[in-house]
This record gives sequence, C-alpha cells and structure tokens, in this order.
Amino acid sequence: MPPAGEAGGLSLHLLHRWSALLALVLLGSAAWQALAEAATRKAAVALLVLLAVQLALGALTVISGFSLWLAIAHGVCAAALLAALASLLRR
Repeated sequence: MPPAGEAGGLSLHLLHRWSALLALVLLGSAAWQALAEAATRKAAVALLVLLAVQLALGALTVISGFSLWLAIAHGVCAAALLAALASLLRR
C-alpha cells in the first residue's frame, strides 16, 4: 500500500500505463494496416518506429527514477508520434 497522499499519483501512473498499452495496440494496428499501401508506407514505418522509441523511453524513464531528460525525450517523442499519426491520416 502506498504512503498516504501517494495513492492518487499511483493511480495516475497506472492509468498512463494502461492507456499507453491501448494506444500501442490501436496505433500499431493502424500503422500495420497502412504498410500495405505505398502511399502510406513511409508514415506507417515512422509511426511504428516512434511507437517503439516511445515505449523504450517510457520504460527507461521509470527505471531511471524519472530522469528529467528521459521524461523530456518521452514528451518530445509523443509530439513526434502525433505528427506521424497526422501525416498518416492526411494520406
């Protein structure tokens, strides 16, 4: 049981993990399907690579004890993921 006052933070942390897993499945599935078409292949590959990098950065952030630089890189990668998704949807 977490110390008093930390239960909300723990809940938020677990919510982030579960929503990240859902995003990984949904975005990974969409990117995988987009690989079949030449017009969307580059954006799909970018999305898959960024998903893998985002997963690694998220795990490393937790393992490192929430290193500021890894957390920043995790946020920047999230923005790049959004851009890759927008590029995929635009095609």
